[in-house]
Amino acid sequence: AGTSEGAGDTRETHRGEGGEEENTLKAVVSGLPKFWSKKEVTKLLGEHGVDFLRVKKIPKKEVAVITFSGATERATVEVLRGQNVRNRTLRVSFNQVRAGKERKRKRALEAGQREAKRRRQAGEAPVTVVDVVAPEFRSPYEAQLAAKGTRMVQVMNTMQDRTFRASRHNPVGWLQVGRDKRGIRFDGIVPTQPYAYRNKVEFIVGRSRSGAVRVGCSVGKQHDNSLRVASARGLPHFPPAVLAVTSTLERVVERSGLEPRFQSSTGGFWEQVTIRFASYPPQMLVVVQAAPVALAPELVVAAKEILREEFVQAVDAQRAAAGQLPKVLAEVPEAHGLALLRGLLFREYEG
Repeated sequence: AGTSEGAGDTRETHRGEGGEEENTLKAVVSGLPKFWSKKEVTKLLGEHGVDFLRVKKIPKKEVAVITFSGATERATVEVLRGQNVRNRTLRVSFNQVRAGKERKRKRALEAGQREAKRRRQAGEAPVTVVDVVAPEFRSPYEAQLAAKGTRMVQVMNTMQDRTFRASRHNPVGWLQVGRDKRGIRFDGIVPTQPYAYRNKVEFIVGRSRSGAVRVGCSVGKQHDNSLRVASARGLPHFPPAVLAVTSTLERVVERSGLEPRFQSSTGGFWEQVTIRFASYPPQMLVVVQAAPVALAPELVVAAKEILREEFVQAVDAQRAAAGQLPKVLAEVPEAHGLALLRGLLFREYEG
């Protein structure tokens, strides 16, 4: 049996197509045939006059989650309570969605506390942003390559097995060596050359746990709503010069007054930055990506102008102070990083 509205009320906020917020309510209908699809559930709701917004049928379960635009609409689902469908009695609950999410959050919190306690007892260092973003950073470079090679072989073997099963009646050429033989040869990962190496990094624009603008790496988990953006400082695989771009872009976001898009409930504007860089000779290309959805054109123009001003001023100042720069990117300090900038692009993403 379900509960009445009030203490069991499950209300959530979602972002609509135009960036507006819409308040929604959910109900759980259980007792459905296990292998019903969303189509059958939608048909059932229509036959009983249930006014709903969205339907989600849990695969291979007897449960469907129905989303409504308000309390009045959600009340219409009560008509399903006690209905008989294929010799099954339907049940309706209004607090099961919230209870499930709370259990997930509690389990995640307890797991984190257990892991922290284990690390303390073992004398290990606490988990930091570096451990999350670069879990192998404490290992020697050769050990990192070996670990990556092992995972690569596992992925390729899994890919071969699945491809063989999918095309067993007409196997593709590289699988015709036989089911019990490996048609893929892996020669290992080629180590990085110390010079003439090109790379790219992508940083998310968002806010930290304290609410400050950050251009860095996402940390946390989606299911417990703990996703935030942490600074990339201190991470060993980012050259110091690259951090000059992140700090400059943080000033741009603050000056513009437009919100980051990551985890924003109002749509947001600033999305991410891609930094392409070469080690020798040291140089960088920066691509800033934004999503001007439902935003006045004059605000977009103003944001571009702030972006140009901040980077041009920073580049001029750092080039004037840098003098003779080192010939290798890793040796260029953050204070002179933007002296290496060779291009700044702005990309509008309409997705």
